[in-house]
Amino acid sequence: MHHVDKDGQDKSMVNEIVIEEDNSEGSEKSDFKDSEIWTMTPQQSADLKALHESIRLGTAGIEEEETENQRNDEHITDNTHTAETISSVQSQPASFSISTQTSAATATTTTNIEDTRPAVGTEEWHRRRRESHKLVERKRREAINEGINEIARIVPGCEKNKGSILTRAATYIKQLKDEQVSLMEKASLEKLLSEQAITHLKQQLATVKEQMEKLSQESQTLKNELESTRSENSYLKRRLEAVEAREDSRSPGPSVKKLKTEDDSDKEK
Repeated sequence: MHHVDKDGQDKSMVNEIVIEEDNSEGSEKSDFKDSEIWTMTPQQSADLKALHESIRLGTAGIEEEETENQRNDEHITDNTHTAETISSVQSQPASFSISTQTSAATATTTTNIEDTRPAVGTEEWHRRRRESHKLVERKRREAINEGINEIARIVPGCEKNKGSILTRAATYIKQLKDEQVSLMEKASLEKLLSEQAITHLKQQLATVKEQMEKLSQESQTLKNELESTRSENSYLKRRLEAVEAREDSRSPGPSVKKLKTEDDSDKEK
């Protein structure tokens, strides 16, 4: 942009000079005095030609620079497009690339192991075998020691000696098994007794229900008998009242009074 502005300023300067030259020529035609004032010296003419040449060269340089910048921009765009294409291509077969790398790494590792493995029967082979055996034995002993220490933490009353720890653990396990058997037997017996008690209670409940049903029936029978007795008493009472009413309506004689007196005495007795 700086070069373009400079070019525009230079062009404006040239236009001003050309306008001044045209004005000077017109003034020479119109007025001789003005033509004498605006007459250019050879030195000024040479300077003007040099200025024109420098402006022309500057404009050409600016055009070349712009062309070069455009080419660079196109080159950058092409590189960016190429990079994006490569990135997309690399991202698509990711699993294939990973599997290929894994296979290559496995093959390389296997080759390295085969290369570093000594021949069978050599001293190096025996040495490595002894070291491997010692390592396995050490790990086995560490595992045993960890197990014994764990047993010592769980089983109460253990000593620091490994043999006593194992003996105590065996005794403790046997005691636990015996207690488990005893508890299972006790639980089975309690379950059996509970079932028997429940069965006996169910039987008693059924018997009580039967007795209640029987008593309820007897009570209903007695109620019915009482009701019938009351009805009979009421009927007899009404008949007695009717008989007495009829007797009262009649004129009672001495014999009747005598009978009543005898009846009253019998009732008092």
